[in-house]
Amino acid sequence: MNNSVATVFEWERYPYVMSTRNLFNKGVFFFTPSFLNTLDTIDKDQKYFIITRDKIKFKQQVGVIRIDGFTLQVFPKLFKERYVEHQAVIARNLAVMLSYTLVPLSPVGMATLAEEDWDLLELFIHLFAVHLLALLSHTQSREYLTERDSLRYVQERILTREYWNPARLHIIPCQYHTFSQDTLINRTLKYCTTLMLRQTRNYETASLLRKILQIVEPVDYTPVNLHEVRSIQLNRLNRKFAPFIKFCEFYLSHTTIALQASNTETFSLMVPMEKVFESFIVGIITHHPHILPKGVRCKTQYPAGHLAHDHNDRGLFRLKPDIVLFYNNSSAVIDTKYKLLSDAKKYDNVSQNDIYQVYAYGAKTNADSIMLLYPDDGDSRYLNWKIIYDHDRQIPLLIRSVTVSMDLMKDLNMFIDQLAHYFEELCPQPHITQIPAN
Repeated sequence: MNNSVATVFEWERYPYVMSTRNLFNKGVFFFTPSFLNTLDTIDKDQKYFIITRDKIKFKQQVGVIRIDGFTLQVFPKLFKERYVEHQAVIARNLAVMLSYTLVPLSPVGMATLAEEDWDLLELFIHLFAVHLLALLSHTQSREYLTERDSLRYVQERILTREYWNPARLHIIPCQYHTFSQDTLINRTLKYCTTLMLRQTRNYETASLLRKILQIVEPVDYTPVNLHEVRSIQLNRLNRKFAPFIKFCEFYLSHTTIALQASNTETFSLMVPMEKVFESFIVGIITHHPHILPKGVRCKTQYPAGHLAHDHNDRGLFRLKPDIVLFYNNSSAVIDTKYKLLSDAKKYDNVSQNDIYQVYAYGAKTNADSIMLLYPDDGDSRYLNWKIIYDHDRQIPLLIRSVTVSMDLMKDLNMFIDQLAHYFEELCPQPHITQIPAN
């Protein structure tokens, strides 16, 4: 067991004691004062966890924090009371969900997720190395770059304004183009690969990263900032590098570099699980468009106006449904909620705020039907309600849950089929009556 990797779960509370080294043993944290101070710095507003005198409680944020070689990863509780024994499945499922949101690299085939020595950061770096090396092995980013140099021969355009010294007429200032590998894309990949090599503790991953650096060896090693990464223009010739550029942007935005040290000091990626769940559902629809019934169009984060306006007629309380489906001159709204439903709770744990929200969505979009979509751990919920606006306008409200406790790396098609069935219910197609032939 690797005591330098602590796997904990959202909404759980764990005791801690002060120590001379950081480790996690039998459900107890041992923190150094500097580690605890860094945690406070990372989470000044207590969005991720609450630290009291002797306990740390994690909120509904999942992800990974690495400080001074000690990794703290927070997983979602997708199995109710059985989440600890299903830790490997939860890790794989979280990797799949994040691949549709922040980490655009497919984790399919990563059986090593079940190994205790792997943490989420190691997984992300390994996925980056595997996929990038495969791409660089058969294609690399090259483009024409403008160069200026003083040559002993003419190449393309002579810079006449600089060609005036009689004593240097044999040196010709020229401006020309070269088909170079030293592109911003490659400099970004080389810089991030170097940082990841300093950070990884896995021999196999380090070997893959070194092979990548060998391929891009002709590229200048230059620190690249987020602004430069976000300025990269992709076209049909280099679009294959898009997932890796997005990953590099994600990586750099969550890493603090110690330029004088031998290792990256901290890495923190903490995201709200409700956002992960919402983006995952949207990502499934985007990447698997066949999931929607024929003729149905999808828009995400649909601008539905505002709930109110102030005295200057400025909109207040913007309404943006997660998903709006359009079909046959009709529309349907889908709103995702990250919590488990239960028949042991009032209204099956559907909150009044949830209903208020979709009521407003339905009114503003003039929707013909609405769905509240929740996750479940195998105990699916299937409720048919109605939203009543007045006697002449009542629309169906479908309460559904989709199973996120199945192994999404192996059974993703089963998950997709479940969603497809719900969308068929939400967007009923007109029945075509067959006219018998005479």
